[in-house]
Amino acid sequence: MGWVERVFWHEICSSHVAHHTASRIPHYHGMEATKALKDFLGPHYQKSEENMFKSFWRVWRECLFIEDDEDIVFYKNASGLAQKVGVVVDAGEISDSGLDSKDL
Repeated sequence: MGWVERVFWHEICSSHVAHHTASRIPHYHGMEATKALKDFLGPHYQKSEENMFKSFWRVWRECLFIEDDEDIVFYKNASGLAQKVGVVVDAGEISDSGLDSKDL
């Protein structure tokens, strides 16, 4: 979003993950917190290059609910399908750190 995001929205799109990780961080430290979070998470940090307005519209239409009956939960669409699923690791344990995308 460039200067528009920086001037009018205080970089909330670029620092949104850090905001959800530590919501008490003031917006003017959002990018600093985002850099620290990226350094800490390394390859596990997930980022989208999708336009903010397109993302908002997609989430508004697709991410409708969560069923809170598992240890790890994901947003589900109107058809009840999760966009991502946990990966089975050692001893049948499910992890959300190596997400597999699922074609809908």
